[in-house]
Amino acid sequence: MRTWIIGAGVTIVALALGVGAAYGGSRLIKANRPQIQQAVQSVRGNVPGRNEVVPQTGILPGLRNGGANGPLQGMMERMRERRNRASETRITMDQAVQSAQTYAAGLGSNFQLAQVLEFQNGFYAVITEKDTGRGAAEVLIDPFNGEVLRENGPSVKWNLKYGPEQNTSAQKSDNTVTIDQARLAAQAYLDKAHAGAKLNEAGYAFYGYYTFDYSVDGKTAGVLSINGTTQQVWEPVGLGAFVAEKELTK
Repeated sequence: MRTWIIGAGVTIVALALGVGAAYGGSRLIKANRPQIQQAVQSVRGNVPGRNEVVPQTGILPGLRNGGANGPLQGMMERMRERRNRASETRITMDQAVQSAQTYAAGLGSNFQLAQVLEFQNGFYAVITEKDTGRGAAEVLIDPFNGEVLRENGPSVKWNLKYGPEQNTSAQKSDNTVTIDQARLAAQAYLDKAHAGAKLNEAGYAFYGYYTFDYSVDGKTAGVLSINGTTQQVWEPVGLGAFVAEKELTK
């Protein structure tokens, strides 16, 4: 996973790739809420209804889904239905990349797909700002139909620039925790939660949190996010085994 340490940015991927996996079970440590930051004004939407942009706020698409598990619940239900439908084939990594790139392009000209991770139960991707390299959003990709939905954990709840729950005032703020502090907090969590797990070297700095992936026995095993103010940890549950990774930006 690439390192994007431009300012402080804490992320913990609530990447509960609901794609047939139980999104619940996220581990939260130290409850607190980061400060509020002004929403960006120039992001345009792509899909009306489910993925609308709230007028005059610049909120990225995919946020008005009704609750923490909103967009994932439908994906999980569809996944369960497909278990008895052998005719449906899983999409390839290249197809997942194409879907995510189309989604990123629909957000605006300053957004690009940076990375895609494939897990047994679906794909997880990071979208960054072209001009800064900072993390902008995390998305989930359905492993059968390629549907892209906004990840509804830190990408929404802790995102100080592109998260709807933070866009309630003009106050500006960013991470007060450094990337090194976030890494220490993440490894301390892994030491307790996953014996032998090691945080991978790189990570992504978002506005309000950091996201890292980690390995067990030298192989990528999962992801987690760290809040940029409280060092709260969020780890998605139910992604399944790691399959592959593709980096798209340097």
